[in-house]
Amino acid sequence: MRLSSSRVYRRSLQAVAVVSAAALVTAACSDSGGDGSQDSSSTTTSSTTASAAPHTVNTEMGSVEVPAGPKRVVVLGYRLTGLAFNLGAHVKGTIPEMAGGSSDASQAWSDASASEGTTFLPWFPDGFDIAGIEALDPDLIIGGGPGLEHEHAVQAYPELEQIAPTVVIGEDETSWKDQAEIMADALGAKKKLAKMTKNYDEFVSSIRENINAPEGDVGYLVFDAEGRPYAANENIGLPAELTDIGLEPAKYSQMPGLEPAGASGELLAVPPERVEEVFD
Repeated sequence: MRLSSSRVYRRSLQAVAVVSAAALVTAACSDSGGDGSQDSSSTTTSSTTASAAPHTVNTEMGSVEVPAGPKRVVVLGYRLTGLAFNLGAHVKGTIPEMAGGSSDASQAWSDASASEGTTFLPWFPDGFDIAGIEALDPDLIIGGGPGLEHEHAVQAYPELEQIAPTVVIGEDETSWKDQAEIMADALGAKKKLAKMTKNYDEFVSSIRENINAPEGDVGYLVFDAEGRPYAANENIGLPAELTDIGLEPAKYSQMPGLEPAGASGELLAVPPERVEEVFD
């Protein structure tokens, strides 16, 4: 197979990008000139609360009246939880990464989660734990985004909105900037988002100036725990985000015979006998 050396290089770039992105988030969330530790969360929270006021957020489910400076936020999306913390939210509940599974807090927001005492609520292929959500007594619920989380949020919306104002992010909102824009509106954290975006754009610019991006398209090969191969969909998640630093993803979603492996469409199942063909 001719892919070994190039794929190692690509994986290395991917690892660097992920680590760098985590560093960016830490910098973007620190309002102080100190060491950038999570102690800055107190500053973030107070500034977010101070700038917030009761207001209306327009969502795909209609207009939602959200409170000023919500104190008990439940985020029904593991991948949305980090953004919520970065925007200064008091996240009292979230869900594991996979339906029916269990998760620890991501390293990027584990300190914030511990400080807030965030509860991981179970969820399942057929829906959320509505009773568990209600028991947390939230004053704001945020859910949706691409994947099964969106389907469940839409299905459960009549129940969720009876518990607390519920903001559903559309399933087509696949980039962190689009998701964060909606969340910042709901949390009264637009100034915080502006700073995060500015830091991100500056960081991306510095990366582009200091790497030699490979010529041609970049492929992302993923294996699950059983060793089954997948191609990453170029329109969602990391491949899409890494276009910012000049890595153009291969168009696997347009390749015949590769079907989405889950509700989010992030991964496309690759028949093992086609791995060399697909990634050639």
